[in-house]
Amino acid sequence: MGYEWGWDNARALIGIAMIYGLAWAWSEKRSLFPWKVVLGATALQFAFALILFGVPFVRGILFHANDVVDGLQNATRAGTSFVFGYVGDNQAAGQLMEGSPPPLFFFQILPIV
Repeated sequence: MGYEWGWDNARALIGIAMIYGLAWAWSEKRSLFPWKVVLGATALQFAFALILFGVPFVRGILFHANDVVDGLQNATRAGTSFVFGYVGDNQAAGQLMEGSPPPLFFFQILPIV
């Protein structure tokens, strides 16, 4: 599986560099900025990303876990619709008061947790 690198990747790397630059610029003592910690944490994050998405065995485990969560979400949606009716499938979202969370959170997300 080949990976394509383009402007989206460059934009992400530029964004990371800008965040580091802003953190350095806003630090109180720029000479004491913990570059080793920041760059070490970034390297560790890139290593985890390469392991999770670059190793086929680990990627397969992630896809399987995704299938399990999707199945759980579908079962939760079906059970919530059975018990609570139209409220469970988020059709009543237009009838809410402004500022209140939609039924999606209460009837679909919380039962999964």
